[in-house]
Amino acid sequence: MRKVQLKFLSFVLASIFFLSTVITCNVPVANAAIGEDDLGDIAALIAKFQKLSTQQVQDALDIGKRIIVDSSTIPDILNSEQKQLLRNLGLTNAQIVSAYTSVMTQLNTPEKIKELQTGGIPKLVSFCNTVEASFSQELKSALVAKGLTVFEVVKTALDVAELSFNPFGDIPKAELEAIFTEDTGISAETAARYGLNWANVEALRDSLTLQEKEQLIDILVTIGNVSDNADLSELTVSSGKLDPAFAPAVTAYTVVVDSSVDRINVTPTAADAAAVIKVNGTVVASGTASGDVSLSEGSSTVITVAVTAQSETEKGYTLTVIRPKGLPAPATGGTITLEDATTPVSITVPAGVTGAKIQAASVDPATNEAIFPFVQAQVISNMQGAVQGTIAMQIPQGTVVKGPAGWDGSITLPTVKLNSSESISNGTVNAVVEIGLPDGILTFDQAVRLLIPGQAGKSVAYKRGNNAPVPITRIISADSQAAANAELGDEEDGKLDVGADLVIWTKHFTTFIVYKPTSSGGGGGGGGGGTLPGVSIVPSKGGTVELADAVKLEIPAGALKGTATVKVLLERVVTTPPAVPSGFRLLGDVYALSIDGKSNYTFNEPGVTLTFTFDPAALDPGEKPIAAYYDETAGSWVDLGGDVSDNTISVTIDHFTKFAVLAMQEEEEEEPPVVSLNDIAGHWAEDNIKQLVARDAITGYPDGSFKPDNNITRAEFATVLVKAFGLAPQSGKVFTDTGSHWAKDFIATAASYGIIKGYNDVAFGPDDLITREQMAVMIARAAQLAAVSDGTPFGDAASISDWAKDAVAAAVEAGIIQGYPDNTFKPQANATRAEAVTVIVNALK
Repeated sequence: MRKVQLKFLSFVLASIFFLSTVITCNVPVANAAIGEDDLGDIAALIAKFQKLSTQQVQDALDIGKRIIVDSSTIPDILNSEQKQLLRNLGLTNAQIVSAYTSVMTQLNTPEKIKELQTGGIPKLVSFCNTVEASFSQELKSALVAKGLTVFEVVKTALDVAELSFNPFGDIPKAELEAIFTEDTGISAETAARYGLNWANVEALRDSLTLQEKEQLIDILVTIGNVSDNADLSELTVSSGKLDPAFAPAVTAYTVVVDSSVDRINVTPTAADAAAVIKVNGTVVASGTASGDVSLSEGSSTVITVAVTAQSETEKGYTLTVIRPKGLPAPATGGTITLEDATTPVSITVPAGVTGAKIQAASVDPATNEAIFPFVQAQVISNMQGAVQGTIAMQIPQGTVVKGPAGWDGSITLPTVKLNSSESISNGTVNAVVEIGLPDGILTFDQAVRLLIPGQAGKSVAYKRGNNAPVPITRIISADSQAAANAELGDEEDGKLDVGADLVIWTKHFTTFIVYKPTSSGGGGGGGGGGTLPGVSIVPSKGGTVELADAVKLEIPAGALKGTATVKVLLERVVTTPPAVPSGFRLLGDVYALSIDGKSNYTFNEPGVTLTFTFDPAALDPGEKPIAAYYDETAGSWVDLGGDVSDNTISVTIDHFTKFAVLAMQEEEEEEPPVVSLNDIAGHWAEDNIKQLVARDAITGYPDGSFKPDNNITRAEFATVLVKAFGLAPQSGKVFTDTGSHWAKDFIATAASYGIIKGYNDVAFGPDDLITREQMAVMIARAAQLAAVSDGTPFGDAASISDWAKDAVAAAVEAGIIQGYPDNTFKPQANATRAEAVTVIVNALK
């Protein structure tokens, strides 16, 4: 093979040089005819180029320089298809060296490389033209004589590059290292496994230094198709359950198993089937169970799940498995003293045993605090007239419990009481569970879980001493320790339904009362309504309906339609409540109102008032309560506001549907901005600048200046337009040069409204300075001006581009844009920031 062909092999490596220079130069250069198909041909290479760092590009250039310019001989590392592509060009060795040197001269700093990587197509075209202009006359003449364009030379190099990348694209880094750096035997075996031609690979190995091999491997990994996804898509265990529930981004879990479980296995499933999974260092196939892991009673065992992606990206998951030590069943009134603050324990309290206690190993007398290990207690109840089943309590590992002065560290385990032992207004008691201290308060620094069997859909309240019950209204987002710890403040409670059971998460112990609210009313008279549930109300008299001190409905006389007595029902929604929008959360239960069984009802007159009771302590900092109703048609919650007084919020309603109290983040009131810029006083556009700055459509610079006479880019102008016109964000066109641009969302929005269209279907040129005629076109579209074809009176009107003439004429006629005192428009001149601000302000008038 001729030396020139051998020298040109550097495009296997220097293909990265082309990627870093003219890879996106897929537009005509030297009068080359480029079609849309050309864009698709190199789209994949464009994406690879954009992944490279400036250092990686520089490394590739240096490798190419040594091989092309500095070496007198080059090994034969190209395959026959690549060789034929290069033969078709027929360039001499000197011509190749000359071309390469010209390119390197234009990319001699990291800044120039980065500019080319992030610039738009017009800049790349400009770069290509600059490179071509720097070619020697001999090279230019040779290209002309052979009928070649710069693009054709580049395209050939890219085809060679693609043939070089393809075999390496799916090879993990460790295997690439074996191919390029191991001894011949291992390298040849590895190359064969991936279907590589060993003669070509060996020639490439022999032509590179160790440093260059490492650089090449790094580049191939960066631009390759090897996945870096090291996530799990699923993780299950053979016993117990993950806390919190599995999510790929969550890497630490706790699993609690029964004290009798002496082994466990895990089944991890990789998000990417090519990833390698190891459980405790042993490889496990994705989606299959690991080997058994032994568990010691009374201890915690950590299981590690390590996921390694094809790219060697690693991610680790840990499961802390707690196997509590089973303790003997206590007797009535008996106390079990814990041996230390670290050994997890499990206690089962038989039916009929009451008043059983656990006691911490030690208590700090100065703070009345004790540290408890993990404690799991199951209390079995078969008492008639009380909740039946297994009441479960779980104290997390390392919980600090604080008691009253002189506390001895003891906690009474859940004790089931007769339902008749407690009462709650407008509610039927279904369960009473006493826990903690009969006459004192215990608080926790972590949330404690209490499960009441068979009570899903019920309401719950806590009671201290002879005080009135306090409804628990906060809904915990998930039945997990992490969620409860995060969502509960000091001495707070929350609840949620788990299957058929009611779970209470609490940071204090007391008496808990589970109840079913019942409607009650007054002032409306009786009779009527047949067998329908609810409170009878006579429309002419009105009345009041209350539900367990949680919500009250006041209906004035005349608000209901007709004269016949109706049944008004106010009830808690026990099914899954409608989802609330982002930025809001339920502050309690959802309630449904109905009249004579109809859930939709509009009142005859205004004045019907709904008053909710809520827990102010459940509000997070910066939140406020609002009343809201659910719009069944729109499928969304509607903010009603409401008047807040202590722990109640009242709102006037005009119809029946579902209602609730939501917590919403308060918006900070912003004072009108004071526009203070140090370089606009006396400027002809001062007032216009102040107007748009006050609208937050444009800003000044950190030094307090505005620089009104500086030019403005196409991206900046599009952004100011979108902000000034208050355009709602839209998912519009994303150009190839805006996908990673800071203004991509504003550009996409402007494109969706038809304000911008780009240079073509793929390029917008966001960082190009905007011309006055481009600005006129954009503003005419934003202002929705009708086209004017009468032309303009300017002396240089003939120089206005055909595609901009109607828009310029329309903007001039509307008084949005003007010419200069010398009767010129200067359509191709770059617009200033002051001019841009002025045309936008004029368009908004």
